[in-house]
Amino acid sequence: MELQSSLHSYGITPVSNSTVYLTNGSQSDESAVAEDAMTDVAVEVAAAEAKSKIRRKSANKRKCSSRGCTSAPLRIVGDCSLCQGKFCSKHRLLENHNCSGLQSCKDQMHERNALKLQSEQTVASKV
Repeated sequence: MELQSSLHSYGITPVSNSTVYLTNGSQSDESAVAEDAMTDVAVEVAAAEAKSKIRRKSANKRKCSSRGCTSAPLRIVGDCSLCQGKFCSKHRLLENHNCSGLQSCKDQMHERNALKLQSEQTVASKV
């Protein structure tokens, strides 16, 4: 019980995940605790760096895919099915964000219109 209260006085609890160093008496208790505190600080700094990297990645997801634009993308109408980008209200149209699938889309529409015109064309019989 005395050991547990002694460890608790240094802030070491079963939940704290701290490392306890046993010394042979030549090293004072304070230096062992100081080493442990420095290790905890290093772990906290590494965790903070990891969090900041995660935040940067998630921040990129919430901006328009167009170069130089930092506006937030629109939820449904801002998704481009041809280039898989997410665009703001200014760049949501194919022409405005220089979509890579724009030319293929135009070609498909041209073919569709040509077939429709051919099928609706009336041919007059020669008398």
